[in-house]
Amino acid sequence: MEPYLGRSSKRFPALPNLIERRENVSSIRGTFGLPKYSKRINVRRASSGDADELLEVLQQQHQKQFLGRCWNESTLSSMTFGRPGTDWSNWWLAEHNHEVIGAVFAWECSRCNQNRLNAMPRHLRMMVGSWNFILSRLGWPHLPKSGEVIPMVSLNDLVIKREQVQVIRAFTREIGMWARRRGVPLLLLTTDAEDAVRKSFRSQLGTELRSRLLIFGSEEEKEKTFRSPQVLHYCDSDLL
Repeated sequence: MEPYLGRSSKRFPALPNLIERRENVSSIRGTFGLPKYSKRINVRRASSGDADELLEVLQQQHQKQFLGRCWNESTLSSMTFGRPGTDWSNWWLAEHNHEVIGAVFAWECSRCNQNRLNAMPRHLRMMVGSWNFILSRLGWPHLPKSGEVIPMVSLNDLVIKREQVQVIRAFTREIGMWARRRGVPLLLLTTDAEDAVRKSFRSQLGTELRSRLLIFGSEEEKEKTFRSPQVLHYCDSDLL
């Protein structure tokens, strides 16, 4: 339908005007082969005592993003306890010199977001079969076969103030090891297609899902909305 957007005709009068396109990329990587990161970065799980500092960094970073959330105590509470089986410990913080420079919410979404792989290429079937026959016996997580629910830890509300590459590597490694101990083999992260975070996270085996965000309005609204350069737009894995 995209070629017809912005046009008008007798059959389709006054179709909305497309003023902007943004692209989202959902990347999946395994909890094996996890990256190393700088020892200057300390990664830990949050507690209720971190609420004020967490709220500050979330609001500070989201207000720079197009479509970013407006964070307050109510929003933080609903995001922390509103997902199945989650609490403060699902927030992970990255610190440098006792300053929070990154935050992310990691939760196992398999119970409510039941994605299933209904068909699998031959080379993936062989790899999954070999993995489950050999490595799962050594304590590594079991990979899903065709028709099974894909167990994943979703990384949501990711914000990074600086040292972007090191912070995303730190989160990937520490959360990946936590997921592996829980028997979950995959991590899911959704970002803007142009976000450097995606390159640092590195999807594996070509497992990327791309989706487009179409924004409608008038040219006046476009000039008003996109007048100043926007930091990449906000998107989240559990919204796609």
